[in-house]
Amino acid sequence: MRLLEHSGTYVASSVQPIARVIAGNDLAGCNGCAVAPAREVGAEAVATGLVQKVSALILSVNIAIRAVPGGQVIASGSVDLSGDDDVSWQRGAAWLVADRLLRPGRPG
Repeated sequence: MRLLEHSGTYVASSVQPIARVIAGNDLAGCNGCAVAPAREVGAEAVATGLVQKVSALILSVNIAIRAVPGGQVIASGSVDLSGDDDVSWQRGAAWLVADRLLRPGRPG
């Protein structure tokens, strides 16, 4: 989330008021159910993500950003990480944010 904030495009909202809802739901796999709790904290957009371990050394990271209140996807993307270490995560996250999430319309 820091990379999205540092872009100047997004500002993080506190999720403290909706922590119980977040903990009790699969927000990445429910096709937009994160929009209602995001509305409760005054967010204009909500990001959800999923990390899947494909093999011992390959992970797949998928992120979607939806508009609040409409729920339409405004940006999404995925990246495969080769290696489960800090360098792989930092490189993968930087690419995902810069080349997919901040450039809507590019295939992701």
